[in-house]
Amino acid sequence: MGGTKKLVFLAILTSLSVVLGIVDSQLSVFFAVIPGAKIGLANITIILAILYFNFADSFTMAFLKSLLIGFILGAVSTFVIGFSGTLFSFLGMYLVIRLSRNTFSMVGVSVIGGVLHALGQIIAVTLFYSSLATLLFVPQLVVISVFTGVATGLIANTIIRYIENAQIFPKQY
Repeated sequence: MGGTKKLVFLAILTSLSVVLGIVDSQLSVFFAVIPGAKIGLANITIILAILYFNFADSFTMAFLKSLLIGFILGAVSTFVIGFSGTLFSFLGMYLVIRLSRNTFSMVGVSVIGGVLHALGQIIAVTLFYSSLATLLFVPQLVVISVFTGVATGLIANTIIRYIENAQIFPKQY
């Protein structure tokens, strides 16, 4: 994929991931019982970036998503905790997509990403606030991550079908 087309698609994915991340933070009120629980809508854009771009480009997009959401929503802690989840999720999904060669469906990839995102955030919160109490939320966050991962994976599947039918970009794996 050539320079301008690639840059435009990455910019669109990054912008969309930020918007979805902000929407997600507003929807988290529905998960108020469990702190940190979110749907993970921005995960969809990260899956797309992994599928259609190389490691450096897709990682840069994921990093920018976390950085911009951190700036928009508040504090350094927002960035640190958010990026920790994004990093775990990104690396896990990248490895599964690139190494498994279609062993996992996008729903499976998304579930793995959701669970790793939750674990990454729990680790960051535990270290950032020096409190082991956050570990009590691991079981609930993992269960929620499975359900939200299925939902975002199904949405990602639909978008991937549209992209492939339109033959817009070749996959990178």
